[in-house]
Amino acid sequence: MRGQRFGGKGFKAALIALLLMSSSAIGVSAAESGSKKAVSELAGSWLEPAGIWAAGDGGLIVIDTANHTIEKLASDMQQSWMTGGQLGVDRYGQPIGGYVDTGLEKSMFFHPRDIAVDSKGIIYLSDFSNHTIRKIVDGVVYTHAGTGQQGYLDGEKTKAQFNHPSGIAIDAQDNLYVADTMNHVIRLVTPAGEVSTVAGKQDSSGGLLNGSAGIARFNEPADVAIGGNGSIYVSDSGNQLIREIADNKVSTFAGTVTPADELTEYREGGYRNGARQQAAFNFPKGLHYENGILFIADSLNHRIRAITAEGLVVNVAGQGLPGDQLGAIGEAQFNVPAAVAYADGKLYVSDSHNGKIKAVAVDLEQLETVKTEADIIDSIPLEQSPKQTQVWFDYDRISFTDSVIPYESKGKQFVPVRDLFEQWQADVLWHKETFEVEIVKNDWSVRFKLGEENAPIINGKGYVELAYLQRISQLRTIEVKEQNAIILMRD
Repeated sequence: MRGQRFGGKGFKAALIALLLMSSSAIGVSAAESGSKKAVSELAGSWLEPAGIWAAGDGGLIVIDTANHTIEKLASDMQQSWMTGGQLGVDRYGQPIGGYVDTGLEKSMFFHPRDIAVDSKGIIYLSDFSNHTIRKIVDGVVYTHAGTGQQGYLDGEKTKAQFNHPSGIAIDAQDNLYVADTMNHVIRLVTPAGEVSTVAGKQDSSGGLLNGSAGIARFNEPADVAIGGNGSIYVSDSGNQLIREIADNKVSTFAGTVTPADELTEYREGGYRNGARQQAAFNFPKGLHYENGILFIADSLNHRIRAITAEGLVVNVAGQGLPGDQLGAIGEAQFNVPAAVAYADGKLYVSDSHNGKIKAVAVDLEQLETVKTEADIIDSIPLEQSPKQTQVWFDYDRISFTDSVIPYESKGKQFVPVRDLFEQWQADVLWHKETFEVEIVKNDWSVRFKLGEENAPIINGKGYVELAYLQRISQLRTIEVKEQNAIILMRD
């Protein structure tokens, strides 16, 4: 859910905020598991779930940002306790929160957003519309840092100010990192409540700039996660990027820079998998780092994405259109997923507009990903009306000279062998004695004879038919006739 911009650039931000605040009625079903039910649903009732904490006892702590509540679920998913509540409803019928520090039964919050638990079991919460960081200690709610007034000020906890803090993460020293969304900076809060700015230059509109932490710019950072090497990952939602803070410097970890809207300064979102520096996101929100994998709630792509240790961006679950579907990952649907948390082979997802918590079965050692034909086509930025057949190989565009190009004959598509596979960075080996070509890339290889019907030689250049190539190799080939396109993908 996006916070509003305040001032002359607020129209689009307010529109998106209203979109993300709307929720549907809750459906309840039993949780299911197994390969045929890779995405299941937890029994429960939420209006707009946000941050999730996977507790050490096998349970969960779930924030319902629209109901202004925090709920602890035991390992059997039965409620252990709940805090927060509503003072009434506004003119749109939405619950109104409050601001009260006291015991769990009477404490009040206003759009709590995210949650983290330190080594002592202290629960920290980002209280988005109260502009504070709250904490729960021994069943009592306190203000950990912030005055309750929107602003920007570092220093002692009773004087420090935030502007709509969102995602939070905690390190091994119990320091809390905060995505201070509308200040467009990343803050640090010590266990004593002392507040400082870790990265970003505060202003009213946000921006995009890499470099030293003190001058870097963000645009509505939504969440933070701490990597295994101590790096801090940031879902820079307005810039459609995943940023990294390391060694007092900010860089782009994943995503590509797109044009900015003149009115809102939000950059154009998109969807593309593959190498992380060429990937595209659409308002990425919640983050979770586990075992070398960075999971991402890619909210307006309605998907759960991941960046692997090898630097590839993949789709873990979800489709491009919003929906509410359980089952195999290739069929599952979400509607504006907002947060993710991992525990014991399951990635828990706040499916915010469906008002549900879903669980995605994941194997961290061998991550299963969505590679349906529709998902692959969605992830390729196809040219709409190319004069020449466009060919994409593992998300990268292959270029051909005018004299050596793909062609169609009798309804069959043929592609040039050497030009195609060398641009894929494979070795193309010629075996003269058998008149065979062998193509090798890492642990993948294929070998076939040239001069045959399925692999003709034209003007001294070898070609191969797509359907034949798919049969003899592990490559998937997809034809998209509307865009005169060929997509090859190694599964």
